[in-house]
Amino acid sequence: MLVPFTHRIVAVSPAVKQSLITYEAISAKRIEIIFNGIDLAKFETVHNTKNIREKLKIESDCFVLGMIARLSSEKDPVSLIQAISLVADKYPRVKLLLIGDGPRRRELEDLVFKLKLTDKVIFTGSRRDIPQLLSILDVVVLSTFYEGTSITLLEAMAASKPVIASSVGGNPAVIEDGVSGFLVSGGDCKALADKILQLLADSDLRRQLAKGGYQRALERFSLKQMVDAYESLYNQTLA
Repeated sequence: MLVPFTHRIVAVSPAVKQSLITYEAISAKRIEIIFNGIDLAKFETVHNTKNIREKLKIESDCFVLGMIARLSSEKDPVSLIQAISLVADKYPRVKLLLIGDGPRRRELEDLVFKLKLTDKVIFTGSRRDIPQLLSILDVVVLSTFYEGTSITLLEAMAASKPVIASSVGGNPAVIEDGVSGFLVSGGDCKALADKILQLLADSDLRRQLAKGGYQRALERFSLKQMVDAYESLYNQTLA
């Protein structure tokens, strides 16, 4: 209803732009792509990781993965839990933090119990201390079916954490596969488990992807870049 009265429309990724063209029949000429940006400085603080681990009852020798997302169908936490089941068969000293809450939490807790992963998976609920929690993660995973430009991925990259994400929506525009993270097919728990095991076994590769991710966040996804892009769009439109 608002489209006829709108001069410009912003999409947060090329995938969102294409969706607007395909499903809303909006002219491509009216759509501007401006990626989400974050305050990188928030993720540069050094935290007491030993203390954070102790509060969550995570032993010092555990390999820790995390997903920061709403526990809903489109984020596909089921595939991640199934992947952890495969990983735990080969590497028992693994923990998964599911950071967030949502309508599928009870169902996911039942799945964790069914797969005998209650000692592997920690449901943290909604949290506001994301930089602190990121500091104890070895790898950040986003097994999602749909995505625009994921703030979770940007924050993980800003915190110099290697990431694994499904190759859907805006994720391929954020992650350069094999350079700033890994991309896998959505819903493929086996492929997800394989990439987790690859990173678990190779600390040099983790450092390489973390460095690549941070550099990409610095170059393309800072808060200043986003604000400058909106300011430029406003000036162009007003002119």
